Amino acid sequence: MKGSSIRRACSAVVLLMTLVGCGSLGPSTSGKQQDGLTVVPDLLGDTMDTVYDQLEAVGLVASATNAFGGSDWTSDAVVVGVAPAAGTKVARGSTVKISEATRGEIAFFSKPMPDLRGSMWIDSASGATEAVYPYISFTWRDPRGKEKPGSVVAQKPGPGAHMTLGTPIKLTVANLDPIDPGTSSTRSDAWHPDVNLPNLCRHTRRC
Repeated sequence: MKGSSIRRACSAVVLLMTLVGCGSLGPSTSGKQQDGLTVVPDLLGDTMDTVYDQLEAVGLVASATNAFGGSDWTSDAVVVGVAPAAGTKVARGSTVKISEATRGEIAFFSKPMPDLRGSMWIDSASGATEAVYPYISFTWRDPRGKEKPGSVVAQKPGPGAHMTLGTPIKLTVANLDPIDPGTSSTRSDAWHPDVNLPNLCRHTRRC
C-alpha cells in the first residue's frame, strides 16, 4: 500500500508540473532570449526615405553615410550596402550601418565610361557627369596642336572602360589663360563598399 501511495503521489506531481510548465524551464528561458533579438531586413536597393521606418519597425537604428561622409534621407538616395548583412540576428536597439549612393551615381558607374575628350572642363558639373562631379579631379597642362584651351584632352578611366561604384575620374585639361599649369582636385578620396553593380541595377531597375 505504501509503495502504491508513493507512485500515485509522484504521478500527481508529474502531471502538475506538466500542466503549469514547471517541468521544462529550457524553452521558457530560450524564449526570453529570442525576444531580445531581431533580424536585419533586406534593404539593398531601397530608397533612403523608407529605411528609417523599416529599421524602426524591427527595433533597430540606422547610421547612414554616403561616399563623402554625409547622408541623404531622400528618395534619390539608394541603399548600396548594409552591415550587418540582411538576415543577421542582432540585439534590438543595435545600429545598422547603411552605405548609400544617389541613383545618378549608380546609373553612371553601371555603364561604360563615356568619351569626355574635347568637352569643356567647365561643363563637367553638368550633363553626363553631373551626378559624379565630386569624384572628378583635374590636371592641367599647356595646349598642344589644335587642342582648345579649357577642353578635356585626356581621361582616366579611358572611354569604354567598365567601372565600379565610386571609381575616381581623372581629367587632364588644356590650360586657360591666365591659369598656370598645375593640379586642381576635388574630393577624389571617395569610398564605397564593394558593390555588384549589375545585380544592384537589376534589383533597383534604376540603371
